[in-house]
Amino acid sequence: MVTKLPPWRFRIKDAYALMCAQVGSASLKAFDLEENDVRLSSAGALLYYLQETAKTSLKQIEAYKIINEDTLLRIDEASRKSLELLVNLHDGSEKYSLFSSIDANVTSMGKRKLKNWITNALTDVDQILKRQQWVTLLYEDRDELGRVRSHLKQVLDIQRLTSRIAMGRHVSKDLVGIAQTIVAFFTLFEQRYQQLLPADLDQKALEALLALAQKINDAVNSEWQGSFEEGKVIRTGYDPELDELRSIKGGGKQLLDSYLEKVRQETGISTLKLSQNKILGHYLEVSKAQSEKVPTSFYRKQTLVNAERFTSDTLIEYEQKILKSAFEAEKRERAVYEDIVEETKQLQAALLCISTFLSDLDCLQGLASVAITHQYTKPVFTDEDILALEEARHPVVEQHMDIGAFVANDLTISREGKRFCLITGPNMAGKSTFLRQTALIVLLAQIGSYVPARSARLGVVDRLYCRVGSSDNLARGESTFLVEMQEAAHILRTASRRSLVIVDELGRGTSTQDGMSIAYAVMQQLLRIGSKTLFATHYHELARIDTTNLQLLTLQVTEMGSEIHFLRKVMEGIANSSYGLNVAKMAGVGREVLKQARIFQKQHFAEYDLQNLQPDLFSAVQDEQTGSAFLSEQEEEVLDLLQSFSLDQSSPVEALLFLKKLQETLKAT
Repeated sequence: MVTKLPPWRFRIKDAYALMCAQVGSASLKAFDLEENDVRLSSAGALLYYLQETAKTSLKQIEAYKIINEDTLLRIDEASRKSLELLVNLHDGSEKYSLFSSIDANVTSMGKRKLKNWITNALTDVDQILKRQQWVTLLYEDRDELGRVRSHLKQVLDIQRLTSRIAMGRHVSKDLVGIAQTIVAFFTLFEQRYQQLLPADLDQKALEALLALAQKINDAVNSEWQGSFEEGKVIRTGYDPELDELRSIKGGGKQLLDSYLEKVRQETGISTLKLSQNKILGHYLEVSKAQSEKVPTSFYRKQTLVNAERFTSDTLIEYEQKILKSAFEAEKRERAVYEDIVEETKQLQAALLCISTFLSDLDCLQGLASVAITHQYTKPVFTDEDILALEEARHPVVEQHMDIGAFVANDLTISREGKRFCLITGPNMAGKSTFLRQTALIVLLAQIGSYVPARSARLGVVDRLYCRVGSSDNLARGESTFLVEMQEAAHILRTASRRSLVIVDELGRGTSTQDGMSIAYAVMQQLLRIGSKTLFATHYHELARIDTTNLQLLTLQVTEMGSEIHFLRKVMEGIANSSYGLNVAKMAGVGREVLKQARIFQKQHFAEYDLQNLQPDLFSAVQDEQTGSAFLSEQEEEVLDLLQSFSLDQSSPVEALLFLKKLQETLKAT
C-alpha cells in the first residue's frame, strides 16, 4: 500500500519546524542539518506520516542520524527485485530469497537487522573486515557459537517492547519481557564482546539496567498476561503500603462475618443473613415472621414478599471502609506500576543500545552458522579492482538441490584486460544462475559474510546492477521493452569502473535487428566505462565482431543425436546453438510444430549474417517445403539428426552408437 501526501507536506520550512519540535530543539545544527538542507523535505514528510499513523507520542524518536550513501553498496530497486534479495518474484514471499537462505538468526530483532544488512551492504573495507572478524571468531569457536545461540533464545524483541512503553501501549508482560531480555544480555555478555557494545552504553547505564531488571522481577507478576487489573499486576510483598490496603480489603469478609454473628446474638434471629448486590450494597435480610425482632436502630432498605432487608450505621461504616480500601489499593497498585514504567522510559536509550548489541550479535552468529552448515569460505578483500571466484555456487539454488548436485563454476575478472564477460549458451543451461550467483556472492562478501565458494578474492564494488528480465507497467503506460531500456539507460549513466554489472538477454523485447544493435552499443559503452560486466546473450554474432577486450564464455552441453544434456559448467568459447527447438521438445511442443520450426530455421540461418541482420526470412520457405516433399518422414528425421550431431563433443563410441541408431531408423522405412 502506498500513501500519497500532498506536495506542500514536503516543504523544507515546515519540515524543519516539525523536526525541531520532535526533539525539543530550536535548531538541528547538532545533527549537522541546516534550515535549507534539501534532505529535510523527505525527512519531514516521513516524520509527519509516522505521527499521523501512530496516533500517539513518538518520544522514542529523540535524535536524527545522517547516513552517507558513499559508505553503502548502491543497488537500485529493479536490481533488488531481480536478485530476489528479500522476497521472490514468483509469489512475493521470503521463500527462495537470499534472506531466507542465510537466515539462521534466533531473534526477530536479528532478522530485521539482517534484512537491513542485505539491503545496505558496506563499501568501507574496515567495517566489512570488522564484521568478518566476529563471524570468524564464532565460526572457529563452535562451543561459543552454541552458547550464544542458547542465550539468544531467551531474548525478546526489546526494540518493539521499548517502543510500546514509550508510546503508552504497554501491558505488564512487556515489562517482564524487558527484564528477561536484560538478564539474558548480562548472562550472554563477556569481555570479548566489549567492542560490539555501543559507545553510549557506559558502566552507569549498565548498573541502572541491572537494577531495573531486578525491580521488575521483584514487583511485577510474570503470570499475568492481560491489561492492568487491580490485584493482578504487582506482587504481594513488594510494597508495604499496598500490602496493608490489600489486607484491609481482604479482611472485609471477616469483619462482616463477625458483625453478622454479633447481630444474631443480640437479636436472637438465627436465620439472619448478610448479602449484597450492586443496587443496595450490603444489607441484612430477615424473614417476615421475625421482622419484629429487628432493632429500631436498623433502616429498612427493601421489602419483599417473604422477607425484609435492613441496614445499620455500623454496616454502612464497614461497607465504606471496605470500598475505600479497595479503591486505595487499586490506586496504590497503579502508582507502583507507573513508577516502574517511568523508570523504564528513562532508560530507553540504554535499552536500545542493548537491542543493537543483541541484534548485531544475532546476525553475526547467524552468518557463522550458515557458513558452517553450507561450507562457505571467508572472502579476501584487496585494494585491486578484481573479482576472482573459484568453485562459486548460488547460495539459494544449492540449498534446494541434493548435497553436491550443484555444479560450481570459476570466474576471474582482472584489474586490466578482459573485464567484460560475454556469455553465450543454450536456454536452461544455467546462464542466469551463473550471473545471479556472482552478484549475490559480492553482496554477501560486503555485508561481512562468508561466501559459497572454494575461494573468493575481490575488490570492493561501489554499485551493483542486475538487469535480468523485465515486466511491463501498464498503469504507467510502459511496455516491457521500455522498462528494459530505462534500466539499461540507468546503468550506463551511473555505473563506474568499480561497479559490477549483470545483464541478461538485453534487446530481446524488439526485432532482431534493433535488439542486436542496441545490445552491441550497450556492450561497447560498458567496455568504455570499464565496469566488471557479465553480459549473457543469445545474439551469438556479438562474439564474432571484435573480441579483443572480451572474455568469451559459454556453458557446456553434450549432444546424443537429438538429445541434449546440460552440464551447467562454464568454459571458454562460444555456444554452437541456443538449442531452442530441443527445449521446446522437452516442454512438450508437438512434432508437427517442431518440424515446421526446423524448416523455418533452415531458411532463416541460410541467409542470416551480420551484413544483413534481418533478412527476408520467408523468401524460400516454399522451395524448402517443396524440396522436402521427396523425403519420407524418417529420412527427414535422419537428416535433422545428422545436422544437429556434434562431432567435436562426441567420443568414438558415441559416434558408433549414433550411426547404429540412424541405420535402425532408415531400416524402419
